[in-house]
Amino acid sequence: MQNLTQELNATKAKLMELVNAIPADQTDSIPFEGSWTAGQLLEHVDKAVSPEILHGNVQATDRPADAKVEEVKKIFLDFSQKFTSPEFIEPTEQVHDKNVLLQSLQTKFDQLIQSVKTLNMGEECTDFEVPGMGKFTRYEWISFYMIHTQRHLHQLENIIKKL
Repeated sequence: MQNLTQELNATKAKLMELVNAIPADQTDSIPFEGSWTAGQLLEHVDKAVSPEILHGNVQATDRPADAKVEEVKKIFLDFSQKFTSPEFIEPTEQVHDKNVLLQSLQTKFDQLIQSVKTLNMGEECTDFEVPGMGKFTRYEWISFYMIHTQRHLHQLENIIKKL
């Protein structure tokens, strides 16, 4: 579990670094055609990271806690693929305050890190299934949040270069 905590801390640090690199007056600037703004991307990541699912209903499972992590990496870290966001985590057109989003994301990552230290990572969460992938263990959910964020950090770097 120490590796997961280290990866979470590294992802959180990179996220904080990139958010701080966004000029406040450019948070909602469209960097290039067809792109979300930096604010929209951060809103999407903030909506996608839901630590509360880790504290919902769970059940024992026979598979390894990390059985689906490589599949998640294969899908989300393939930057040649473009995905459509599920509607419930799509960003809005509202004005975004990068500091509010930064604080929310920092809190959520702190909650994920705390969960690794205190919860049974091998239990399967039963309140939500990822379409096409089924139920995730707590370990897989935390990995999913981290990998999904890493994908968007790559995109955020590209957005910042264009601002």
